[in-house]
Amino acid sequence: MDIVIGGYTAPEYAVHGHLTQKADVYSYGVIVLEIVSGKKCSKTGLPHPRELLLQWAWNSYETNKSLSIADPKLELGTLSENEQREILRVIHIALLCTQGSPTKRPSMFNVVSMLTNDLEISDVPTPPALLDLSTATPEASPLTSHGSISLSLFPR
Repeated sequence: MDIVIGGYTAPEYAVHGHLTQKADVYSYGVIVLEIVSGKKCSKTGLPHPRELLLQWAWNSYETNKSLSIADPKLELGTLSENEQREILRVIHIALLCTQGSPTKRPSMFNVVSMLTNDLEISDVPTPPALLDLSTATPEASPLTSHGSISLSLFPR
């Protein structure tokens, strides 16, 4: 029997069945990325056909192009520098929520505090656990395979 891993499912739940508050934080981060980008987490329409929203957001973050995931309806060119910084802040927080290790994810209390500027964002996100489904190979990293889905448990 194959395990189907949805875009909102935290890696620790998908692999081990551990459901915790940090699994909800992961799901929240994915939803925030959907809101900012205007795209579904696992639907087509992303720049690369087999890429997932979380992977696209992470790749954009790594190359200092996080604003490229913003929904075109936001009309970034009409936004102030401050408003663009706020969008980057929200993307940063969402990526903190989707880190592979649940211990590295913030609590929802801290997420709310970061969103309301009551808490400084000092952490740098690490790669999410679910990356590059189309090119993942056993030689490249430790993987758990279930049918056609590969879950990378360790960042490259």
